[in-house]
This record gives sequence, structure tokens and C-alpha cells, in this order.
Amino acid sequence: MSRSVLLSLLICAILFLSFIFVNNYLQESHYSGEKMTIIVNKNDTLWEIARKYKNNKNIRKSIHKIKQVNNLSSPVIYPGQKLVIPSEL
Repeated sequence: MSRSVLLSLLICAILFLSFIFVNNYLQESHYSGEKMTIIVNKNDTLWEIARKYKNNKNIRKSIHKIKQVNNLSSPVIYPGQKLVIPSEL
């Protein structure tokens, strides 16, 4: 095999492994505390979920924590979606 073919294969392998690593990294919740997973029902909102599972009095902080743990960029959630609920809301 020529040197350019080997170099091309090496670059493809590196790109493939990088894609796998980044994809797995983005799918993790990056949360190390205790947690539970719920499935969003029709008409559920983050506000209602945070109110149901919160341990403190600040619902906005609970919503922020749920969004952070689940890597959500907006408060929009969908029926059937799985959400991680940290125990320390």
C-alpha cells in the first residue's frame, strides 16, 4: 500500500473514533449524584415536574438543574422523552 492510502486510512480511523467519543460524551448526563429517570407524559411541563420532585422551595433552580443534567437547551419537552431527575433538586 502506498503511503497516501495508509495516511488516508489513519485519518478516517481517527475521525471515526473521535465521532464515537464525542457522541458518547454528549449523551451522558454528566451528573454523579443519585438520580431517577422519568418518562414525560402528554401535557407535562418542566415546571410541573420540578414542582413534583423538588426538595427546595425554588422551582426555577430545580428546572435549571433538570435542564443541566439532561443537557436541555430549552424548556421544551415531549411525551415519551426520558428525563433524569437528580435527587438533590
